[in-house]
Amino acid sequence: MSYAFVSAGTGAGGTTSLSLPFPATTVSGNLLIAVVCNKYPANAPTTPSGWTLQKQPFGGAGASGADTGSVFLSVYTKVADGTEGGTNLSVTITAGNAAIGNIFQYSPSAAQSTFQIVAASGTYDASAGASWSVTGNADIGILTGDLVLVFSGINTDAYSYSLEAITSTGVTFGTMTERADAVTTSGDDVALVVAEFPVQEARSSAAPVYTMTASGTAASNPAGATVILRIRELLYGATNFFGGGSPPARQAQPSSVEFAYAVPQIKLKDYGLRKGRAKTHESPYNK
Repeated sequence: MSYAFVSAGTGAGGTTSLSLPFPATTVSGNLLIAVVCNKYPANAPTTPSGWTLQKQPFGGAGASGADTGSVFLSVYTKVADGTEGGTNLSVTITAGNAAIGNIFQYSPSAAQSTFQIVAASGTYDASAGASWSVTGNADIGILTGDLVLVFSGINTDAYSYSLEAITSTGVTFGTMTERADAVTTSGDDVALVVAEFPVQEARSSAAPVYTMTASGTAASNPAGATVILRIRELLYGATNFFGGGSPPARQAQPSSVEFAYAVPQIKLKDYGLRKGRAKTHESPYNK
């Protein structure tokens, strides 16, 4: 069982606020993930009502300015109610300078299931260079059937990104899919890259390592923050259920149960028995 990508919004840029379009259609019970990259720390976005903040690291390189400095990367989750399609999510960034964001929708393979999320890392790449590399701050317990999403917020709009890859001891990942490689020229410029990795076979024993390659580099870019998110599908009633909606309502159980049954009446004489003594039969071999 594994969550699967359904659709994404169109993404949007801004400065002190964002209006992020939801996917055109949402399905009740699906998982929605909103991600926002913005300048500058400590001007973090306000968590939208009804959403859960999973992780919000910051990092970068150089002084604040165009194509340089540090960024915030915020990842939020929500269970869709099915009415979001065609509307926009408003995100407020008080005293913000530049921001970009998008919303992604994922569905479970089974109707009666939910999700478990482990936000592995609020880590960052503070070393400018074409080779982006971050290591999660813990083993996130990746297992077969999990889905791993990697979100990277970058302090420049100057480049595109490719060769996204992830490794973790004991894990075989499937083919990577790039879900976003977008920039905004608002303010001092930021970019957002989202990569998706299905897990084919796994029992991880070390923190994941994520890398990608930028199309260029300068003295203080690209640099920024990364969040590694592990999503696991759980059937309702699983012992480690948490996060993502409520299990289906259970039917009230009776406080006691009565069984109606009949006991057959046995007549002793039917078995050659009489009250007080047993009827015996002498064997012919004793004669």
